[in-house]
Amino acid sequence: MLEAARRAWAASGRPVDRLRFETFGASGEYPPAPFTVKIPRLDREIRVAANQAMLEALEAAGIEMIFDCRRGECGLCALPILELDGVVDHRDVFFSQAEKAESAKLCTCVSRVYGRAITVDTADRRAEVTAGRRGKWLAPAGSPRRFRRGRTGAMEQGKFPALQRICREFGLFPESLCRKGL
Repeated sequence: MLEAARRAWAASGRPVDRLRFETFGASGEYPPAPFTVKIPRLDREIRVAANQAMLEALEAAGIEMIFDCRRGECGLCALPILELDGVVDHRDVFFSQAEKAESAKLCTCVSRVYGRAITVDTADRRAEVTAGRRGKWLAPAGSPRRFRRGRTGAMEQGKFPALQRICREFGLFPESLCRKGL
């Protein structure tokens, strides 16, 4: 029924991003089964149990992840799929049906693989830093430091370490987040 409402909304010419709805989760099209997550850049293979979310398995293995809702609604935990040995069982409401059909990304908090393995890339760059391939996690030379200690924003307090590392790596300084105290 929700899909019919989405199609009718889109067919009427209304902006898709203006449609508001509430969901209560999806159990998926396939039964939960264990699978392996491969992350070649980090040289890691993580086993995901049948009763475990992919996000939980990655966190337990020490992979730094960005996430928020853990319900498949926000898309922050979505990762690009590099290779797939099986079928992605999309259990999120973030991606459209067309995006789910492409299986280019998946929400790690709820979606699963029905098959043997999936190869993904993550935002975790610690292995590259340790190996010296990316340099230090510092702001580019000459740029002001915007992640100072003692400020009140959650970013400065270290509540989002993976996001901080990514921002620093790519020279992004989300001052608006810091000023708002998020």
